[in-house]
Amino acid sequence: MKSTIRSLTLILAAVFILSESRLCYAQTKKDDPEKKKIELLHAEELMFDRDISPDFRILRGDVQFKHNKTLLFCDTAFLYQDENRVEAFGHIHITEEGDSLNVYAKKLYYDGDSRLAELHDSVFLYDKGMTLTTEHLEYEMKEKVASYYEGGKIVDSANTLTSVRGYYYSEERLLFFKDSVILVNIDYTMYSDTLKYLTETEVAHFFGPTKILAKENTILCRNGWYDTKKEKCQFNHQASLNNKEKTLAGDSLFYDRGIGFGKAIGNISFTDTVHHSVITGQYSEYHEKQDFTLVTDSALFTLAGKKDTFYLHADTLFSVLENRAADSMLMADSTVQDTARLIFAYHHAKFFRKDFQGLCDSMVYNLRDSIFRCFGTPVFWNDTVQLSARMIEAFTGDNRIDSIHLLDSAFVISQKDTIRFDQVKGEIMQGYFRDNEMKCIIVSGYGETIYYLEDEAGALIGVNRADAANLILIMDNSEFKTISFISRPSGTIFPDNQIPDADRRLPAFLWQIERKPTSRYDVFFW
Repeated sequence: MKSTIRSLTLILAAVFILSESRLCYAQTKKDDPEKKKIELLHAEELMFDRDISPDFRILRGDVQFKHNKTLLFCDTAFLYQDENRVEAFGHIHITEEGDSLNVYAKKLYYDGDSRLAELHDSVFLYDKGMTLTTEHLEYEMKEKVASYYEGGKIVDSANTLTSVRGYYYSEERLLFFKDSVILVNIDYTMYSDTLKYLTETEVAHFFGPTKILAKENTILCRNGWYDTKKEKCQFNHQASLNNKEKTLAGDSLFYDRGIGFGKAIGNISFTDTVHHSVITGQYSEYHEKQDFTLVTDSALFTLAGKKDTFYLHADTLFSVLENRAADSMLMADSTVQDTARLIFAYHHAKFFRKDFQGLCDSMVYNLRDSIFRCFGTPVFWNDTVQLSARMIEAFTGDNRIDSIHLLDSAFVISQKDTIRFDQVKGEIMQGYFRDNEMKCIIVSGYGETIYYLEDEAGALIGVNRADAANLILIMDNSEFKTISFISRPSGTIFPDNQIPDADRRLPAFLWQIERKPTSRYDVFFW
């Protein structure tokens, strides 16, 4: 008897479902094609009560609907025929004919007229290798746009992305995220306020404060893009690349992680916290694998000391490890193992520190031993003393000058007044300092001198014009005090008012005090 009743119930349900389906089909011919009625394809049980609501149906067991090309599966559903909407529960599955997108949830509210689906509880969206999970998802089937507002997670083959709000445009395969965005890759983690991500190209565009953390470096910016597949990126507005003890920053920063190449444009700075140095300019390149940095356009190297700061400007500045420089220059000694950092300044180099200043065509500065090597008619100043040669080496350390070597055509000039200058000329000179003041000069080889003799009261006695093979010059307060000739000198002492003007200057005398930088800003004016 029970079996008969059960069979009769299923037959009546099937007849009812068939009639309902025909009714829906007939209505679709008259209705707006964008507002087709939801079509019931299958259900094991159907319940209704016309006295309660003529259009309300309860469906249970393998429930299936179709709306346009969209298919809906669930365990239980409430169908409101007149309102053209469905409430579904348990094992929700939405898919579309000919499409790869599949959506799963435990609860669904679907409006057939607006084609808006609201999914709740353990929502999963799968599309071409990409998975979206959230607790509440709105899916606009007409536009194929999915969105969440209470937190969600996107996972593809290489990345995991989470955010508070998110939007997925299925046809464009475009993801847009807002608020507390985190993108996790095997090589890095990205934090951002707003992120747009194309799943096919795996290119992310980010807006607002952004941080990218990796094993090798940290990147900060305000907006930009990142090609996660090619590992190339562009960062703008307060962008910086931090690599352990070094930081490259600028208005715009391009970085290719694959080859370790960075490029910065506009208000750039390269900071080395180990050596307390900063290189600034308007254009920079950073070669990570070679640990090599180039800066040009208003390039300035700043080295902070304990008591004073050294400023160096040139057309172009290079920062490189010494062993890398040896490789690039093909030096004869290929066994260089030192890792000291070198600063190369090419063309129109000019520097300033309170105790010494100078200029030259090019310079190399070793940050480890604090040695300056200057080429191309270099000129140095220490107070009122001017030093020049074809090449100059300055040995510094702990914010002081220890010694200076003048190689080839060395010339030292000390100004006494507007027309009188103490002078020493020789092939090679070595100058020694105490408390950053020159105290002694040793001339090796043939030397020539002109210096003004004074009595104990400082009154001018005469002018000594003397030459010798080797000599030692003692100085005090930037003035010549005594000269000791190692070999027998030849010379003449003239009364100051009787010396010919031609004899007041040694050959190749050139007083260049107007070129001396008097502040850190002067280094930019050649």
